[in-house]
Amino acid sequence: MESEFEVIWAKSAVKDLEEIIDYIAQDRPLTVRKLLFQIKERVKTLGSSPARGRYVPELKKEGILNYR
Repeated sequence: MESEFEVIWAKSAVKDLEEIIDYIAQDRPLTVRKLLFQIKERVKTLGSSPARGRYVPELKKEGILNYR
């Protein structure tokens, strides 16, 4: 199935993901590879299912509902 929407990673999201992966890798280097693969696979599906997931609570409080 072809994506209808383009998924764009915010710089802060990339940085957060890198920090999370680095932190987990300290104790579980093999687990972190699997986790990163799973995250990337889920992100690939966002182009065809952009409304999936929950609203970011901090943004929802401000009435910003464009991000999940």
